[in-house]
Amino acid sequence: MASLPLTGKVALVTGAGRGIGREIALRLARDGADMVVHYASSREGAEQTAADIEAMGRKAWLVSADIARREEVVAMFGVIDAEVGRLDIAVNNSGVSVAGSLAGVTDEQISDGLGINLLGPLHVASEAAKRIGEGGRIINLGSTNSEFPLAGAGLYGAAKAALKHMTVSWAKELGRKGATCNM
Repeated sequence: MASLPLTGKVALVTGAGRGIGREIALRLARDGADMVVHYASSREGAEQTAADIEAMGRKAWLVSADIARREEVVAMFGVIDAEVGRLDIAVNNSGVSVAGSLAGVTDEQISDGLGINLLGPLHVASEAAKRIGEGGRIINLGSTNSEFPLAGAGLYGAAKAALKHMTVSWAKELGRKGATCNM
């Protein structure tokens, strides 16, 4: 059997209970990584993702947090420290689509759009940066909306544009210790 490139690594994927996050988690596991499967509301999906990972012969841990809330992310990383003991890769996948007119924007849209799409990745990356070492990776998922804004998607696009800027800054910072940050 060929060597798997991520054997011995532990990866966290936010929003791994469904969609793109689930597929990223499964791919990393197929490449040999043990997985920390994060979810906010899709527990059943996260449980299935974890079961599929374990069926591949990898370890999987479930963690839950509202990533927009720093205290929940800190608590989640406390669980990772206690139960897993290390982290090599963090994938900021969680996101929420926020659309609507400027004149009709609500506090909930602002809170979700900036909280989950911008503050969440910041909280996760900040905690991950405390743990990853040389060869570590932080990966942030972006959107073409950050470059090509659409009417009614200002909050979403602005959050992703800000995340893109932070990713470049974090890459320069983490590069000094042999880790990467990409989008």
